[in-house]
Amino acid sequence: MKFPIDTILPTTAVISLIGGILNINPSSAATIGYDLKFFDNLDNQVGSGEFTYDSHTSTCIQTQPFGDSCDQVNGFFVNTELVSFSANISGTEWIFDDRSGQLWWDEQSNSVRGTIASRSDILLGEQWFFGDQFFNENFLSIEGQSGGTWTQVLNDSNFVDGIWIATAKDSVSPDDRAVPEPLTLLGAGVAIGFGTFFKIKLK
Repeated sequence: MKFPIDTILPTTAVISLIGGILNINPSSAATIGYDLKFFDNLDNQVGSGEFTYDSHTSTCIQTQPFGDSCDQVNGFFVNTELVSFSANISGTEWIFDDRSGQLWWDEQSNSVRGTIASRSDILLGEQWFFGDQFFNENFLSIEGQSGGTWTQVLNDSNFVDGIWIATAKDSVSPDDRAVPEPLTLLGAGVAIGFGTFFKIKLK
């Protein structure tokens, strides 16, 4: 039985194209993640959480409320601004949207950094703040380095605090994975197609 080459080559091209689409390594983000644990003053774990940031994305930390550029006066750039956060402490949930300003992670010191917008200024410090920054209730404050302090205040009678610890997850950048290039896949597919064609031709 003979198979014409004008049938084999289009089929091979389609197979190679599909393989290339499925294995193309896109220019994607390097997501770094950390697990959080919260302990009370008796060393009992009372909460857990996690956060992530994209180390391939540079973002401006705004230091002036009305600045329109990122320079020495109005701000600075970091590659560790948080893109997600969640925590559950003593049954209370905190999410990324609860933050009161920009949050980022200091990789050198394993410490938190953040901004809090006041009515007329932007304050910078070693603190992540979630909730209401204008009243002394319904907030979560995480401060200092891993091993530092945290405070959760829901109202005058619901106040807990203690120590927090951050542990790096096994984050793998998609850019570091060994994935064949699409052109390599296409060449391999064409070679397989010709091999199949000649095997059939010899029969």
